Amino acid sequence: MLFCLSSIWGSGCSISYYTREITPEEGQKAVEYAISQVGKPYVLGAQSPDIGFDCSGLVVWGYQQVCPNLLFKNQGKIYNDATVEALFSENTIPIPLEQARAGDIVFVRNKDGIVCHCGLFIEPTIEGHFKVVHASGGLGYVVIEEWALGEEVRGYIVHSIGRLYETFKE
Repeated sequence: MLFCLSSIWGSGCSISYYTREITPEEGQKAVEYAISQVGKPYVLGAQSPDIGFDCSGLVVWGYQQVCPNLLFKNQGKIYNDATVEALFSENTIPIPLEQARAGDIVFVRNKDGIVCHCGLFIEPTIEGHFKVVHASGGLGYVVIEEWALGEEVRGYIVHSIGRLYETFKE
């Protein structure tokens, strides 16, 4: 898919960007990187093994270890980072649990319906449950937990799963 950022660069299209679906191998490797950070502290706004991670920081960092030039859309612009809201609304497509694979992004919403947390899908377990690695503000560190869609976890609802699309320059 090709799109142009003429609003940033003036009239005409100076730079072309493309998107492609993340491969299963890239997703698996991103999960392995994220799992290697289990036990690291939760730090709001962070995405560093030396400092810690917030939820989107862990997802972005894991993928950037595999795809170093990975870019993200946010409100029609391109960045090398993404918030959970941007991951949910502009950088993933929803997929059913039955099609989920390692590296897909699991989204959590608050009771008002706002998506406010994310983690990486590891693998299915039993009866609609699955393992997820995420940087938990409530627990204070990167953890692996077992969740199910629609389940309440510490006052939040496991909302959906999305597959990441990589954005890159031509």
